[in-house]
Amino acid sequence: MSKSSNKWVLIDGGGNSGKTTIIEYLKKLGYSIKSEQATLVINDSLNEGIKMKQLVSDPEVAAKFQEDIATRELNEERKFKDEELVFFDRACIDYAGVTKLRNLKQKPEILDMVKDRSYALAVIPDILPGSFTNNRTESVDNDPYLASKRLERAIIEVIEARGIPILRLPVVGVEARVDMILEECRSRGVM
Repeated sequence: MSKSSNKWVLIDGGGNSGKTTIIEYLKKLGYSIKSEQATLVINDSLNEGIKMKQLVSDPEVAAKFQEDIATRELNEERKFKDEELVFFDRACIDYAGVTKLRNLKQKPEILDMVKDRSYALAVIPDILPGSFTNNRTESVDNDPYLASKRLERAIIEVIEARGIPILRLPVVGVEARVDMILEECRSRGVM
């Protein structure tokens, strides 16, 4: 098991699992957060006339899309100090899992940039029942729930390979999920 030198907590996993809701609740409680960057890259791409389906299905466009996300995530992560408790909504390490899952060409220089990234704890919320209409990348899939589960598994594989401890969160209210996260952080000495 890897021991991280930072106090960073990664909230990650499949779409429609409540990651952003958890992050927003933690921010409301006064904790430092790093927002997920994929939405910004999606919006930039759509503004450039690239269709959502291309971002997911066109191998060249999708590979560039994932490179842009990883680069933005890494740049945001570099803004935080190791000793600072920060909750991350996704992270640059997702690049390795997403590109492998989608059989996209991986850029060695990006893999090299993210290879040593680590987190004190990774939190994987279970996927929430309901609509995937707000999850643009999963919603273009024929079965968005299965697409989300595949993404979750790919991300977990990357996290496990790095020896980062994982906390799985059941489907309960956001307050209960945040309480579980904070308790786990306290028990691991992250807070």
